[in-house]
Amino acid sequence: MSLFTHSALSQNEVRPYGRIDLRPGIGFNMGTRHTKTITPDYLINFDMNSVYWQIFAGSFYITKHFGLEISMHGSNINNHKQQTADYENYLNEKYSNQYFITTTTKQPHYGEFLFVGDQESFRFGPVYRYQQRKLQYKAKLLIGTERVDAYPSTIRLKEKGTNQITEIDYRASQQYQETFAIIPTLSVGYRFAGRFLINIDLAYSYSKANFVYKETITNLDANTEEVNTYPYNFKLHKVSIGTGITVEFGKIKPRTKQPPASL
Repeated sequence: MSLFTHSALSQNEVRPYGRIDLRPGIGFNMGTRHTKTITPDYLINFDMNSVYWQIFAGSFYITKHFGLEISMHGSNINNHKQQTADYENYLNEKYSNQYFITTTTKQPHYGEFLFVGDQESFRFGPVYRYQQRKLQYKAKLLIGTERVDAYPSTIRLKEKGTNQITEIDYRASQQYQETFAIIPTLSVGYRFAGRFLINIDLAYSYSKANFVYKETITNLDANTEEVNTYPYNFKLHKVSIGTGITVEFGKIKPRTKQPPASL
């Protein structure tokens, strides 16, 4: 009888849930590309396709299933050189037949904190967790931030065959904007040893940018000035897939199923 009871308890025993977990990780972002038709379009940059890493990600569980998560991601934008080349090609096509072109574009200074990279993203929200044998499933509804950069630029045009000079200056209402983002996330983890799991994460981020570019056209010879504005109000969509290691601390012991009463 005692052997039967021990066997029943072993089969029905569930591993305790961790109270806290920490998850270093790395992954890849795939995001929206905006159409480029006018000059300010070439001055906008955001995290479209890049590698990210979780600087910090941790969850605290109030019950065995429900908890709260906070995380910070860093990433490097890989398209600075390509964006500059696209911008220069666009200006050459638009002005080079009539003008000599000199361009000054100021990009944000990156790299002050190497572990953050070009851009950072903060996230916070509830998480639901369920585990079955060696597998652990998590569903999260996080809120956070996504950054959009809007570079200033000055174009100096000297008309060929004359001394007439025109300057065109582009300035955004904000040099960068931290947009509010909603980020539903799904994770699956496999427990390979004790408190350690390897996990795969899939996240979708939705946010909306809203700012205005001002174009100032100055004829230096005639001393005249023309001002135009270009409002930007566009949606940002980003899908991220990544992997990492989960380490659990503490435990929330679940209820143990009782063996059937012996007759």
